[in-house]
Amino acid sequence: MKWCGLCVGGQTGRADSEGLDRCNVCLGDNRCVGCDDVVGSNKVADACGACLAPDDAAQDNCTRITSVFPTSLDRAVDKVVTVNVRGAGISPSSLPDVSCSLEPTTQQQGREALRVEKLSVEDGLIQLQMGLTDRLGLYTINCSSNSKGPVDTGNGVALLIVDSKQLCVTASKPTNVSVGDPFQVKGK
Repeated sequence: MKWCGLCVGGQTGRADSEGLDRCNVCLGDNRCVGCDDVVGSNKVADACGACLAPDDAAQDNCTRITSVFPTSLDRAVDKVVTVNVRGAGISPSSLPDVSCSLEPTTQQQGREALRVEKLSVEDGLIQLQMGLTDRLGLYTINCSSNSKGPVDTGNGVALLIVDSKQLCVTASKPTNVSVGDPFQVKGK
């Protein structure tokens, strides 16, 4: 028996360091390793994808949308909604002329973009207000500024619009589930 309560060395086939992470913590998660893969650097990936020290002046020095909330909307519940788009470099002074649209994803070619009726910008947040129409599906949020051009969304920020009155479950796997268990639902 050695570190972490594990049998190590000898004929166990386990190294003396078995169970220790790179920070020398038993069964740890390498929390002391920065995004630069250096132990103790404390560097973190910012919203722009740069690996920097938390107090670096270049931290979040870009304009990038990182998330949307809510990620899905139900037309049967709401007719007018507010969607919060968050990110780095978003402020009234950096994006005074921003406009946003919800574009159908490639799976829904031929559909029109959803119109944003009202838009407001605060530090770190763009609020979009719109009415939900009968155009259901997955939409990508695209924002652009006349002064800065398109706002980066990294891998894309999407919003799903459904109508729960139109959902019909046709099958589920497994057939019996407990709360918190993952499952698949097929429907039309």
